[in-house]
Amino acid sequence: MRTLIKNVPFISQLGTWPTGCESVSAVMALNYRKVPVTVDEFIHSYLPLGPAPDGQGGGADPWECFPGDPYTQEGWGCFAPALKKAIDACLADYQGDALRAEILYDEPLPSLAEKYLSRGVPVIFWATIGMAPAHESRTWTADTSRVIRWMSPMHCTLLIGFDADENGDITHYIFSDPASGREAVFEADAVRKAYAAQGSQALVIL
Repeated sequence: MRTLIKNVPFISQLGTWPTGCESVSAVMALNYRKVPVTVDEFIHSYLPLGPAPDGQGGGADPWECFPGDPYTQEGWGCFAPALKKAIDACLADYQGDALRAEILYDEPLPSLAEKYLSRGVPVIFWATIGMAPAHESRTWTADTSRVIRWMSPMHCTLLIGFDADENGDITHYIFSDPASGREAVFEADAVRKAYAAQGSQALVIL
């Protein structure tokens, strides 16, 4: 049995925003909520940016901002608190207090499915590209003094549905994935492992 949120916009990041998966996923979620922001506007007007790791151990903190340039392959990525700041600023301009962004930490995948997907709420979701096994690829001490251990291939995507078997157990999750396609389907265990590797973090717009 498939549960799928219909009419979720799809935007490919390929070509224009090679490391802009967070912004693209956020804009798909915002557009679904009828917020007419574009990816370029979101990046230029709302996404907090900082310096990429410099090879000497320094760089911006991805919990606070996006290190580097999402228009280039040399950009990195950002985590839920940084993206929430951008979404909050965008919502303030477009919607006042009609909508809000909420960070979810350590929410089990079946709970995300029940609480949000089953009620028509897409989930901005941190994982890996193609749900590939994660590995630590870089460590740096950010300008906030936080030690960053970067898990590659880091990715942010938009969770929009799931498939369940006759017992109700979820077998696959479905994404409007800026790197993989409009209804990208991944096996549930691979999604769980990729999600855990990125700290089990997600965002919803309510």
